[in-house]
Amino acid sequence: DDQRHWLARRAAFAATRLQTRHPRIADVLRYARWPAWLGWVVPLAALIFGLLSNEIGSSKRMNIIAFPLIGMFVWNFAVYLWTALHGLFHMTRRDASPGWLARLAQRMGESARKRLEHQDTLGRALASFLGDWTQASAKLTGYRAARTLHLGAALFAVGVIGGLYLRALGIEYRAGWESTFLQAPSVHALVSALLGPASALTGVALPDAAHIATLNWNTGSNGENAAPWIQLYAATAFLFVIAPRLALAAWNGLRGLTIARNFPVPGREDFYVRRLLRSASGGAGVVRVTPYAYRPSEAAMQRLTRLIRAAFGDATRVEIDGAVDYGAEETWLASANFSSEADHHVLLFNLASTPEAENHGEFAREIAKRLSAAKTGTSVVALLDPRGYRQRLGRGQAERAA
Repeated sequence: DDQRHWLARRAAFAATRLQTRHPRIADVLRYARWPAWLGWVVPLAALIFGLLSNEIGSSKRMNIIAFPLIGMFVWNFAVYLWTALHGLFHMTRRDASPGWLARLAQRMGESARKRLEHQDTLGRALASFLGDWTQASAKLTGYRAARTLHLGAALFAVGVIGGLYLRALGIEYRAGWESTFLQAPSVHALVSALLGPASALTGVALPDAAHIATLNWNTGSNGENAAPWIQLYAATAFLFVIAPRLALAAWNGLRGLTIARNFPVPGREDFYVRRLLRSASGGAGVVRVTPYAYRPSEAAMQRLTRLIRAAFGDATRVEIDGAVDYGAEETWLASANFSSEADHHVLLFNLASTPEAENHGEFAREIAKRLSAAKTGTSVVALLDPRGYRQRLGRGQAERAA
């Protein structure tokens, strides 16, 4: 809305002005931003690593059950399982806490904050900003990091399969297998489970267990042409790695874009933001006064009003509640409105009354609790009226009231 846009423009203007005066601010702001280069460096590195990690070498052999082929699928299935369980856990517990990537970003920001907090005033201010910013942007950072990692995983698979095809263009690779623990029936069951969907999709038939046994290099077999196996692994990689990872990358990217466009900045519930918005619109501040356990005179309230306006500006609007009688706290709290626009809620106590934690203190705590729940950003202030105490002491001992 207009208020959010105004706050964003004001923050950008203030940041620009401050950076020209204090270069350290520019460094911190640059550190606080998501490094856009990660979005293409990590996926590109994954693609190159996938191309180079292929196990086919000068022997011209393709082991149909070797890493990175089987290992790549096992790793991705484990990631999918963890992602599903993690999402289900947060859904059932209605937990809004950030994920592990977001928490990692928070810890990195916390480390930078600690390096600044023992410096001069500007350093401490920047440390405070970093702490607030890393906490506020944790989810956004988590979605961006997840998008980058999912895209990297997809391109790694593209690299692995691409490496197979590139090497097979000029050399005939022979497909076979060898294993310390597995026998032909186990290998047949493994490749059938893994490559079965790709076989149904491409029409490339899977061999039976007897044929698999003839591909065992330990029996002196030379294997067979690897083209059908490369085609099956390429289709499987697309079905179970590339397509799901690209979908997850797109989903995380959209979630991050949504948060970036509607970043959860403090609104009118924040005291400072509300004062900014009110100043920008030319509005006056509001102070609410609630007397407790005594009834101040009209002259006393007029003096208090003058003091409040001297402190917060002549245009400040002072709202005075009716006095809350001793013992009537619960009745008053049940009917009181705590969603007002007041900047400060002043609790006015009589210095002549003995303060009691179970009454005066509990009344103040309950008001602060209700205001916090209403997210008004209103601060609670306690003021003592000393006039009754001075009158009780008499002129000779009035200095004790100070």
